[in-house]
Parts: sequence; structure tokens; C-alpha cells
Amino acid sequence: MSTLNEKQFRATKIVNFYRQNNEDLSRTLKYFKNQNYSESTIRRAVKRYTQTGSSKFKTIPRRKADDMTNEKIKRMTKAFEKDPEISAREMAAKLSVAPSTLQYWKLKEGIIGRKKKTASKYTEDQEVRARKGAGKLYKKFIPSGGAKKLVIDDETYVPVDPSQVPEIVLLIIRTFLTLSTKTSSSRIRSFI
Repeated sequence: MSTLNEKQFRATKIVNFYRQNNEDLSRTLKYFKNQNYSESTIRRAVKRYTQTGSSKFKTIPRRKADDMTNEKIKRMTKAFEKDPEISAREMAAKLSVAPSTLQYWKLKEGIIGRKKKTASKYTEDQEVRARKGAGKLYKKFIPSGGAKKLVIDDETYVPVDPSQVPEIVLLIIRTFLTLSTKTSSSRIRSFI
């Protein structure tokens, strides 16, 4: 099969001959048939020339070019350093780029997204209905080995002290050193 360049070369050759012979289609057909060109190829090239005024093929449509400029990349990194809790979707809307493009450049720049975990809120009677045999969950919640009290029942697993409840917060940071104390100590009042 011929490449696009070969096809373009043939079409240009046909059109040049067609123009040199006062746009005589029958003479062009006869000449190029003797060179083993198919009639449909010759007619198609001439038709393209008469319709568009050029022998060139239409360009092949491709994926839209990446629209993240150096300026947008700098804005993205500054915004993530300033507010690491902003979501990628919100940032993409601010920069007016696709979220997938933002994700690509975020990874390329070394910005990592992390997520704080949240425990559900509990009711007063959960302590009464505590379940036995949930030592694995207890150890998972309290890596310090029992410094916190934990209420375990058939619905939720949360610490007794509300100040010990972790929350869901998106953190998008390069390193943990850039994380501010405000972000690490902030609390959300409503729980899932």
C-alpha cells in the first residue's frame, strides 16, 4: 500500500500534467493509463483539483494539541503549593484544561495527591452494642497500641473521643515538608 507522500506525489504529477495540457482530461487519462495508473486515481486527483484548486489531500484529523503552556504549569504548581486541598477537577476548571491533561502534568511535575481517611460519626448507644473479636480493626485504627479508646459495634468503628476522629481531606503536595500546620490540624465539623 502506498504512503500518503507517494499518493500526494502522484496527485501532484497528474494535476501538473493536466494544467500543462490546457486542462484536457482525455489526454491526461490516456497519458497516465500508459504509465499503469488507474483511471479512478487520475479522475479523483483531477476532481480534487477542480473542486479545491489544489492537488493536496486534506489533513488527517488528530487529537487536539496539549494546551498546557509553561505559564499554566507554573500557575498549577503555585496553586497546589498554596492550597494543597484543592481537587484536580477544580484546578482544571481554573486553568481551563481537561482534568486528564492536568493529571498528566501533575504527575510529570512530581505533585502527589493524597487523601486523609474519615471515620463515620457514632451514636450514644454504640458503646453498649460493642462487638467482640474486632482486635484487628482496633490495631488498624490505633497503631500506638491502645493510647486511644475505640467503640466497636455492628455498624461503625470510630474512636470514642471526637477529637481523635480522622477526616477526609484531599492533600496534593510534593513532599510532606511543604504541608502547613494549618492544613494538618484543621478539622471538618460534619462527618460522612
